[in-house]
Amino acid sequence: MTGGTVVVNGPTESGNGSLDLDGGLAISGGTLLAAGNSGMAQSPADSSAQGWVAATPDWTVSEGTVVSVVASDGTVLATYTAQVDFSSLVYSSADVQSGAEYSVVSGGSASGDEVGGLSSGGDAGDGEVATATAGEALAGGMGGGPGGGPGGGRGSGG
Repeated sequence: MTGGTVVVNGPTESGNGSLDLDGGLAISGGTLLAAGNSGMAQSPADSSAQGWVAATPDWTVSEGTVVSVVASDGTVLATYTAQVDFSSLVYSSADVQSGAEYSVVSGGSASGDEVGGLSSGGDAGDGEVATATAGEALAGGMGGGPGGGPGGGRGSGG
């Protein structure tokens, strides 16, 4: 992905993920927000030039809930009104710094232009939904693989 804005809403079934990255997804520009089920969740490639953050909430976030991606200094990077119930969220933009800590919080408000639930502005709430380190793959899902290859192997438990 080199530019533009891509918003993926869903799917909500556990056998599918909002990103299906058979060949990996290297991001070098643009804005990506993908919200869906965490069962087969995948993250962008480790080799991405642009930072990305992947979060798995402790519970399913309900459709209609406003969530924000917030930097550790309180800067709101993105405000999203959930278009589907979701249990994984991936966000990438030029503002995301690899290795930095981010929070996904609920209870805020969205404002400005909107594309697929992603708003150009908004205020963060104070209900923490998840925390994540930019550049770390989703736990329990299928990672983007080194260099953007196929997702990593599944754990041997169960």
